[in-house]
Amino acid sequence: MLTEIKTIPAKHYLAARRNLTLPEVQDFTNSTLQGLYAEAERFQVPITGPCEFIYFGCTGHPELPFDLLISLPIEKQEFETDAFDYFTLPETICICTDFIGKAESLREGWTWLVEEMERQSITPHPENQAREIYKQWISFDSDMNITELQVKIG
Repeated sequence: MLTEIKTIPAKHYLAARRNLTLPEVQDFTNSTLQGLYAEAERFQVPITGPCEFIYFGCTGHPELPFDLLISLPIEKQEFETDAFDYFTLPETICICTDFIGKAESLREGWTWLVEEMERQSITPHPENQAREIYKQWISFDSDMNITELQVKIG
């Protein structure tokens, strides 16, 4: 895998937010994702990119809680929904890599990226924000999924 430092422009999102632990992510995803897409369709909001999981405060320890946003990047719109959050994230500088493989193996990609950051003496941002961008999603068990892993730096 290769890493890249890049600037992610500010984005608008429709998202579901939850404070949870790593073992709870799959259930949250299963109960949320379809409704998120349905809400975007209901409001006729154009989706501008692939689904993103945005993590705040995730350490990789399964028992420690963190905030997760399951997010759809959308065009800026004025609408109100009780079911989901609408928000904007500012421009972000991150280190990233593409992980190719099964969802259950994503931890290996994250471990590699964190170790690569240490080798390159790159410090994560104090906010401890990380993202998974599902660039090509086939299925949970597909070896052909492409997930961009990003860690906010600076």
